[in-house]
Amino acid sequence: VPVIHALDPALNGDSDFPKEFHRLMQEPWGQLVEPVLLYFPQTRQPIKFSLNLPDCPRSTESISCEFQFVGEQGRPRFFRQKGASCRFGKEMVIEGQRYVQVEVQLPYKPALGYYDLHIRVEWADQILLGNSCVVSAPRKCYRPSSLKKRWGAALQLYSVRSKEKWGCGDFRDLRKIIQAAGKLWKA
Repeated sequence: VPVIHALDPALNGDSDFPKEFHRLMQEPWGQLVEPVLLYFPQTRQPIKFSLNLPDCPRSTESISCEFQFVGEQGRPRFFRQKGASCRFGKEMVIEGQRYVQVEVQLPYKPALGYYDLHIRVEWADQILLGNSCVVSAPRKCYRPSSLKKRWGAALQLYSVRSKEKWGCGDFRDLRKIIQAAGKLWKA
């Protein structure tokens, strides 16, 4: 509870904790799609994600989805999908309203980069709109195969002080540190 209170000082003691916990558990269901989706191109699998639909029909047949991916170059890619190709996932009832996760898989394998995803979902007389940022990233950072163990010194220039200077990023003091490191550690 002290950690939760540190994160949100508006909480008034232990009595608010269960209510806030309950709210945090339900909050994602009120969003059509996660605000950020991660995709790893190395998997060579199409992109998959879930949509949270309120009052969803019992069958995916009547659901129609449109997706627009816009990459960093600004070129849009469009996809349409009928509900029959979607699968139902988890279900949740919140304050009497039924939510269903619909799992979507698109025939798209985005290259490395950032994409804006715009979504439109229709069924019966309902239309839902949503947006997400898709980050297509490698699973690991690049590491050369001939990497030898190396080290280095790091310092915050604003914190460097000397007898002559008060700090705040004086490059003459930085030069002295570089020269001392070179002599002492052969850096």
